[in-house]
Amino acid sequence: MNVLHFIPVLSSLAGANIISYKEEMIKAMSARADVTVLTSDIGRWNVKDLKIRRYSLLKNLFGSRFSSFGKFLSSAKPDVVHIHACWDIQAFYFLRCCMRRRIPVVVTVDRRLEEWHMSHHAFFKTVKSLWYQRYILSHADAIHVVSRQEGDNIKKWSAMPYVKASEPVNNNIEYIGIYKCLPDNTPEDMAASLLRLYRKVMDSRPFYSMSADAIRSEDIMLAWGSGELPADAVLSEQQRKTLSSLDSADKRLILLHAATQGVKTDIIMGANRCDVSMPQIDTTKIERFDNDEQLKTEERNYSKRYIDNDLSLSETDKCLLANVIDVALNMRDGKVKRQELMSLCRMLYHANYDEIRFADICTDMGIAKPIARMFAILEDRYLFSQGYMFLEPLRDKGTKITIMKLYKSDIQ
Repeated sequence: MNVLHFIPVLSSLAGANIISYKEEMIKAMSARADVTVLTSDIGRWNVKDLKIRRYSLLKNLFGSRFSSFGKFLSSAKPDVVHIHACWDIQAFYFLRCCMRRRIPVVVTVDRRLEEWHMSHHAFFKTVKSLWYQRYILSHADAIHVVSRQEGDNIKKWSAMPYVKASEPVNNNIEYIGIYKCLPDNTPEDMAASLLRLYRKVMDSRPFYSMSADAIRSEDIMLAWGSGELPADAVLSEQQRKTLSSLDSADKRLILLHAATQGVKTDIIMGANRCDVSMPQIDTTKIERFDNDEQLKTEERNYSKRYIDNDLSLSETDKCLLANVIDVALNMRDGKVKRQELMSLCRMLYHANYDEIRFADICTDMGIAKPIARMFAILEDRYLFSQGYMFLEPLRDKGTKITIMKLYKSDIQ
């Protein structure tokens, strides 16, 4: 595992009892993983046998436009980033760079959000909280806390002093105690626990780590697993080459992502039809954070608002059209699961409906374009045939925007 620790001022660890544990812990971790530390000031830290890179405070003073963080991340290519910082705007800039490159981030604040710490320079810390500290906490893939009390307090933390939040700033909070404060605990034990946390974060967002070939392979296996392709369908030479390039790590990521998207059974069936050997993995036993909140689709109820009053449609047709509209609009917003798209394809394959009437209703409602864009994506990614579409597939700028939203939402 390639781990990058971001510590704005490394020299501060030597003189601070509360965070001095990091030196031994990071050294112990370097024996188990490829570890790099990024900092602006090394100071007197013992850096033997540890990769340390320095960044310029001046170059990274005004955010991403002039930042060297992006160039560093592109060259280092970390699997996970661990930010050890609080009240530091450089950490905010660095987090944003990691998010743009889809690198999972763990944040440790070392109890500096506790009330006794917040009371010092309270006004300035409130400003920083509203400006960037809350953003750091809410957008981290996980928050590492060093005590159970800190975890409980972060769940109630808000940007305003003496005000408790109505909901947690981040649900992915993991307690790993400081080895110095635990009996019979060593730096190696803490390093091992943190590496397990990093793996948990990475497994919670498998799409982050999937290569371009893995993403294309998932599409191929999903289309072949639908059971709707012609009996005489054969894989193209390019598809065979893409599938043959997969290694065991790629296949594991595909299964994890398919389980998240609710299409694991289809993927396994498609792999069998494509003669791809998939590992036997029980994804339910792999430790992951619950990120389903991000995948919840919006209840639009278009059937009640527009379609129920149309006497020309049967109840079956109303349900089908309402499903098409809801899935298309959720896709437009990047809030749809692959399971829903597969279910819609199967419904359209087997449904008998008036295509002209469906097209007229969608045109009158002003939602023909989102549906036509959805059909284009289904044709390109799911091999859905045009013969089952009631609108011509549309490939325009809006389609590209929808594709990017689906990608950024870890869907496809």
